Amino acid sequence: MLTRNHMKRILLLCRHDWRSPAAGEPEQYAYEVFSRVARKGHYVVWVCCNVPLLALPRKRLAPVERVAGMLMAHLGSPFMYRFMAPLFFRRLVRSFAKTGGFDVCIDCIQGAPSPQAAELQAPVLPIVFRLQSNLMASDDPPGPVIAATTRAEGELRDAGVPEALLVRTPDGVDAASGTEGASWDILADKVLGVIESL
Repeated sequence: MLTRNHMKRILLLCRHDWRSPAAGEPEQYAYEVFSRVARKGHYVVWVCCNVPLLALPRKRLAPVERVAGMLMAHLGSPFMYRFMAPLFFRRLVRSFAKTGGFDVCIDCIQGAPSPQAAELQAPVLPIVFRLQSNLMASDDPPGPVIAATTRAEGELRDAGVPEALLVRTPDGVDAASGTEGASWDILADKVLGVIESL
């Protein structure tokens, strides 16, 4: 087990739980990578919405639960998530201010970055699956950006992300989706390496 000096406290923003019927490749990627990161002894908190009401009679997920070594925080229905997330983040910032907060916030981007990621006083590591065409990179980007798919890599280049900050994961969703074992382990180690470099 890692000591506090080596353990990373990771806040993961991904809209759905990987067990939700609304989940897709980003949620599968987040689960495969960050469950492995958690197994290595890092503290991972995944914030997402709960299973949609229309998915009933499927069982709703507990508001907070520990699954696959990660703490899962389900902030209501997909509709309510938009309103509950800012309140949750304000409370999180206040409660973690005394303990040093999170070491990194992972923002799983499927269109546009999460506005809540900027509220946290921690470095933000975007993992991009799809990017809105009207978004452009900052003139002074804060750090690396992970392209989880070949499509995202092209969209990030088109948006002006400098090559030096673009982290490619060609063994990510494009190749490893639905596979077990070594490729996800390699990908988890690569993402963890980027986190440790922040």
